[in-house]
Parts: sequence; C-alpha cells; structure tokens
Amino acid sequence: MRKRTLATTRRLAGRASTTFHMSPPADVSHRHWILAALWPMVAVSGLFVGFKILARARRRMRWWWDDYLMLMSWVGYSRRSR
Repeated sequence: MRKRTLATTRRLAGRASTTFHMSPPADVSHRHWILAALWPMVAVSGLFVGFKILARARRRMRWWWDDYLMLMSWVGYSRRSR
C-alpha cells in the first residue's frame, strides 16, 4: 500500500511542476511596436545632441573628445534602430 501511495505522489508532483509557456504565435511580430517606441527616443536624443552642437557653434567653442564620442554614439544608435 505504501508503494502505491508513493508512486501516486510522484505522478501528481510531476503534473504539478508542469509549466505552460505562453508565447505569441509564429505569425505575430512586435517589430512595429518596438520601432514605434524606439524612434521617438532617437528623435529626442537627436534634439539634445543638436542643441549641444548648436551651443558649441554659437559660442565658437572647439569640440573635445566627448563631443565627437557623443555624435558617433548617436549616429550608431540611430543606425541601429532601423
């Protein structure tokens, strides 16, 4: 009687540990939602980069390494988000 109870317990425990993975169907793509969220961020960050470049030009200040790095990273960010 004890073996039957132990086997039943193991079988029920195996059923209880089954997980259900909910994934979207293969024909559903979330690309348009991701791009819709990403492009406004690219635009806003582009405005800030543009304002910094404009401020440097108006004050006739030279560019330092951080300005070049910021511009290169923004270009890489905007190209990556296509």
